[in-house]
Amino acid sequence: MASLVLFFMEAALGAGLVLFDYVGLNASGWRAFYLSLHLLNTELLLAALVMTAWFAQNPDRQFSRPHSPKIIGSLAAALIVMMTGAIAALGDTLFPASSVAAGLRQDLSSASNFLVRLRGLHPALAVLAGIVFISAAFQYLRTQARPLALWVLLLTMSQIVVGAINIALLAPSWMQIIHLLMADLVWLALVLLAIEAGRCDVSAARS
Repeated sequence: MASLVLFFMEAALGAGLVLFDYVGLNASGWRAFYLSLHLLNTELLLAALVMTAWFAQNPDRQFSRPHSPKIIGSLAAALIVMMTGAIAALGDTLFPASSVAAGLRQDLSSASNFLVRLRGLHPALAVLAGIVFISAAFQYLRTQARPLALWVLLLTMSQIVVGAINIALLAPSWMQIIHLLMADLVWLALVLLAIEAGRCDVSAARS
């Protein structure tokens, strides 16, 4: 049911991009907010779909909310980082830099559009979030959630490298797509780790 509702919300939000003219060279704050909202819904839809598939494999499997603050914090941090990533990508697309140094000067200039000044926030938050993800994964390396914890570690470190390459290449469209794909994979790995972490926490409490 959550997947169905979020699917129709996704379609409505996508239509709104065109209806509200949040396309082309529109560099308004409303476009940035709307894109962030659209991406948030996309990630919640992906989470609902992967959870549906995960529990469909074993209908008797019970859902248990994870108790670890690191896991819960990782999920929240992932959503925040991806929303700032949408703003950074918009700034890179509308106000491309000629070099990394020129881009940095744009970021620090008070004369730059707010989208340009905000895009430096994303890589900083991404590194901090990556540390949280890695810490959460290490917490469950010696539990039945080990395979998913390893995937979180691998994907997180890979995404940090991809993000650095994206910056070095001045964020071309094709690299932004790869970067977004990796972000989705990290998010889905975190969602599945959270599900299994909840089961581990329940088992630990019973023992």
